[in-house]
Amino acid sequence: MSKAFQKLLKDANDFDLSNGVFMLLADHFGGITTGMPPEGKVIIWVWHTSGIIGNGGFQYLFENVLPDDLYFAGTLEAYRTLGADQCAEALAEALSRFPKSKPPKSVERRLSIFQQEGWGHLDRKFWDQNKQLPGLIANFIREKKDIIKAALAQPKVES
Repeated sequence: MSKAFQKLLKDANDFDLSNGVFMLLADHFGGITTGMPPEGKVIIWVWHTSGIIGNGGFQYLFENVLPDDLYFAGTLEAYRTLGADQCAEALAEALSRFPKSKPPKSVERRLSIFQQEGWGHLDRKFWDQNKQLPGLIANFIREKKDIIKAALAQPKVES
């Protein structure tokens, strides 16, 4: 696994590095973040949710459940960790529309609350910075490469 990681670090552009490390971590940890170092969670949660929001806005996000981050608090902190402030602000505002800033576990209840509000401006706010995320994630990966390499050297989690 570390050979693939080393190759990505050496040869990949920002997008491919971000996506490649996301794929390596997801595969290595069986698609869950349990047992993953916090640095890995940052990559997993931001890359995963940015793809969802990028494709369908916050409605798509709230149609999904992240089993390891039910209320998206870890995801919000991950955006802040990367310095993706505009994305974090949009997510924080979206979350604030739910009671106690916690989306209900029921997707149906989430969407009923979601549909009562206008969300388009939050989607646009998020999308404005979304283009910068591959660079922010890639820089984070380069800064934390030793931690990520060590995580990928752990025994693989079988899903």
